[in-house]
Amino acid sequence: MKYRQFIVVTIFSILAFLWGCTTPELEERPHPLVRTLPIIANNENGITVSAEVFQLGEGAIIDHGFVYGISENPTIDSAIVFSMGPRNGLGVFSENIRAKLLREKTYFVRAYVQTSNLVVYGNQYDFVSAGGGAPEVISFAPAQGVIGDSITIVGKDFLIPGLETSVQFGDSGTKIISLTDTLIVAEVPPFAVGSSGIAVFVADVVSNVVQQQFEIYVPEIVGLSHAVANIGEEVILEFKNFSKVVEYNSLKIGEFELAYEFKSDNTLAFQVPDSVTSYSLEVQATIGEQSTDPVGLDLKRPVILDFTPKSGTIGTEVTIVGTGFSPIASLNSVFVNGVEVTPSESGATEIKVQMPSATPGSYDIDVAVFDSLAETNGQFEYWRTLITGMSPLSVTWNETVTISGVHFGDENAPKEVWVGGNRANIVSSSDSEIQFRVPLEVLETTADVEIRAVSIGDQRVFSGQLLTFKQPQIQAVSKTDISIGEQFTVTGENFHPHATVYEASLAGIEATVVTARTNLLVLVIPSATTGALAPLDVNVGDFNFQTPFDLELTGFWTRVADGPSWETLHGYTYGSQGAIFYGLVSAYDIALNQWVRKIGAFRIGNFGGSLSRFVSFQIGDSLYAGTGKFGGGSSYENRFAFFDGTAQHWNVIAALPAPGRQFAKGFSIGRSGFVGLGRLANGTFATDFWRYDTETDSWTQIADFPGTHSTAAVAFGIAGHGYISTGEEIWQYDPIMDQWTRKNDFPGGYRVNHTVIQTEDRVIIGLGSGLGVSSYNDLWEYDPSSDSWERIQDFFQSRSLAGGFLVGDKLFIGGGYDRKEDYYFSPLK
Repeated sequence: MKYRQFIVVTIFSILAFLWGCTTPELEERPHPLVRTLPIIANNENGITVSAEVFQLGEGAIIDHGFVYGISENPTIDSAIVFSMGPRNGLGVFSENIRAKLLREKTYFVRAYVQTSNLVVYGNQYDFVSAGGGAPEVISFAPAQGVIGDSITIVGKDFLIPGLETSVQFGDSGTKIISLTDTLIVAEVPPFAVGSSGIAVFVADVVSNVVQQQFEIYVPEIVGLSHAVANIGEEVILEFKNFSKVVEYNSLKIGEFELAYEFKSDNTLAFQVPDSVTSYSLEVQATIGEQSTDPVGLDLKRPVILDFTPKSGTIGTEVTIVGTGFSPIASLNSVFVNGVEVTPSESGATEIKVQMPSATPGSYDIDVAVFDSLAETNGQFEYWRTLITGMSPLSVTWNETVTISGVHFGDENAPKEVWVGGNRANIVSSSDSEIQFRVPLEVLETTADVEIRAVSIGDQRVFSGQLLTFKQPQIQAVSKTDISIGEQFTVTGENFHPHATVYEASLAGIEATVVTARTNLLVLVIPSATTGALAPLDVNVGDFNFQTPFDLELTGFWTRVADGPSWETLHGYTYGSQGAIFYGLVSAYDIALNQWVRKIGAFRIGNFGGSLSRFVSFQIGDSLYAGTGKFGGGSSYENRFAFFDGTAQHWNVIAALPAPGRQFAKGFSIGRSGFVGLGRLANGTFATDFWRYDTETDSWTQIADFPGTHSTAAVAFGIAGHGYISTGEEIWQYDPIMDQWTRKNDFPGGYRVNHTVIQTEDRVIIGLGSGLGVSSYNDLWEYDPSSDSWERIQDFFQSRSLAGGFLVGDKLFIGGGYDRKEDYYFSPLK
């Protein structure tokens, strides 16, 4: 394919015009040049324009002429083109133009010449038109129709670039569907009535109005498919001269607007609405501004012909047959002795309804449609319910019991079974049998059974027989030596399946039932101060049962007073007491079994808000803390303070001379503190470590940490060395050699949010959570002299983010996720 490129050239034409005769010769160019000359005439006959070709190029001129329009710099692509065809030679050319010139409009005109590969324009003149052209309507078709029809208008000068074209029927405008310079397709407007003339406007200039008139047909309702109908019934309406545009047609019954659907070119369908207020109705249509004559439509009144069956119980389905019912179910109302009942199925000739609760006797059935009531000939007879038997009579909870009898009603009939005043779950039912489950709420040894509202409304029918509950019995226990906090299993029969109804104890020490099934109980003894040897005693309601042998209570954890309510805790040995630190400092007094708050919220200077995600370490009875974030702020801290255990006061110390961070780790060796790691504000993990000298209140950088970084790591100092546990890796820091050495990994497996508890000569690590494990309860003691781990007595619960401390030979653990306040201790073995 060959592509033609047209180049717009105006600068040479302008220069040629400016130079005129003062420049006798121009540099030869390879393309023609043209200049537009002043307008010769401008009147009601149009304008007379002229131009001069004053240079010929290498290619032939295949067209020349003028372009004009209402926008500056008109082109052959954007304006009106007056073409004068090919041209040979230099010289002046002129022409009178009258097409598409509207009075008092400002136009811009310039000459052009065109070769095979470019268009050259002359300079531009503007003028206010004195007239010369207007749109012209020649004819239109069809000459008759209805509103919404399309009409085609033939003429000329309908389209002028930049100006709006409109069509007018009589005195009002209408919608243009399509538009060209000689052809318009428009819509017959909805307000057209009778005969109307048609005119075309371009801007505010109107065309001639042709003598021919467009005639609007008169709409008419020819007839209805039937003159008597039910509410909700479909009626077919035959019509003439309705609009094909749905929104231009309005159909009403009286004052109520109807929804309708076209079925063919001359029929539509509508439903008789439930909003009508009379049995004698009129249907009328309005198409645009024209309305049809009304057509009469009457409503049918309901009549009951028969109903079956003639007797039954509550829930018995009765079928009512008749005429004049509404096909819209919601419009049919059924009444049994004046009480309204919702039909299960409803149609124009048949309604089905389930009989409601009622006392034995005979009842009228009526049907109402709209404001008309149809009555039955005859009455419905309700039966009386009778219980004849029940099996089994010796039961346990949730066991299925069968009641036999007559006239219970079918499976859909409303009914209730009650055992000892507690409603039972019905498994299945029929007219002669009901199966139910023994309710879990019954905690007596015997209970009576009654049926309510089976077939006789509020009737209460008692069985006359009592259910006797089987005695629960323990057959075996998973172990006879029970540790505090350790779960153990009791198996047997006839157990209640809900754990919350049990009360259990071992030698007066409370035991908690964690899980219960009909043949299994899982228990735990949460706390005790002494051991015990006795049978397990269990109570549920009026029932009591025991193990046929003694159980021994060993390895107990003892609950102490509730501690500080925090999830993430820093635990320390504080003189002869234990301390928990997280924003507050609280100390536990062993002798008094109570917590004492030592100081208010942790603050650094006048900086407000509580500190979180900080690092802390202990030297003597003083606690040091810093870094982290204050309150909901976004900046990371590098400031530090210490809590003087003697003065009971927070004091500001030298800030860490490194970027602020959160989740840093710290430990102490002798009189020095060590802090490092953590996450920086840019999201990277720090590896630097720093030593704090309490004598000089100064920091010195030490060797970087070489291990795997973890924000959930723990740190501790023991036997002259510092240690970092990153979750599984263990690294030892030697302050003399200033170097890190990897030691034996933590044997409990990778974990985060774990707990570290230490004194001067021992450290215990455990609890926390791991990959796929929500929490652990194991505890491990580390011996730095042999670089070895030993698993010690487990904590009795799994926890993460817990705190703890050692006082003498007593290990205290508490707090943590979902267990924020309760604390326990156990002597270390």
